[in-house]
Amino acid sequence: MPRVRNRDLLPTAVKYRLTEIYDPTDGTYKFRDNDGNAVFTINPETGTVTFASAITFDTAMTFTGQVTFNGLVRGLWPETYYEMIDGTYFTGNASYEDVAVAPNQMVRISVNASEIDTDVFNIYFEIVGSGDTGSPLGVQIYNQTTAAGLAGSDVVTTESTTSQIVRSAALTLTAGTNVYSVKFKKTAGAGFPRIYSARMVIRLKDL
Repeated sequence: MPRVRNRDLLPTAVKYRLTEIYDPTDGTYKFRDNDGNAVFTINPETGTVTFASAITFDTAMTFTGQVTFNGLVRGLWPETYYEMIDGTYFTGNASYEDVAVAPNQMVRISVNASEIDTDVFNIYFEIVGSGDTGSPLGVQIYNQTTAAGLAGSDVVTTESTTSQIVRSAALTLTAGTNVYSVKFKKTAGAGFPRIYSARMVIRLKDL
């Protein structure tokens, strides 16, 4: 009569032992489908879980630590933004001036830099604008609180009259809460370049 072992009395769902899912070839634990293909792999050395294909979580999940995604996550917007300009304005000034419907009536946004985790997000300045013959458009974020342009935010179109999207390199906001607006100018010539929109973009890193 064959000997009956404890594991033979357990349902299939709880039969697994570490020795059955451990892969000695790479030191990982692999959970496999009915065909023997690894569905997901746990690497105890690095603490990572790798899935063999796209996965769907059909229940609420809570992450208590930092989570890094190496690809686009469906349903997760890679970036958001603060709208700063939405309308057509032109300038013939060779020095920076406010983008405003009237003096001192520029759009202002208040941003607390400490509320944006720069380990997770990058910040950019993006505009849609056009030049004029011989006159590219220059635009910058202006810090109303410190009365200075935000370092690295200056962007310039070509002199083409066709609208262009121009985005800055990643920016560092001034520490604390500051009020920002937009200034523009022509960088050369005697034309009248135009701006159509401007925004401060907050984008997830590596997406």
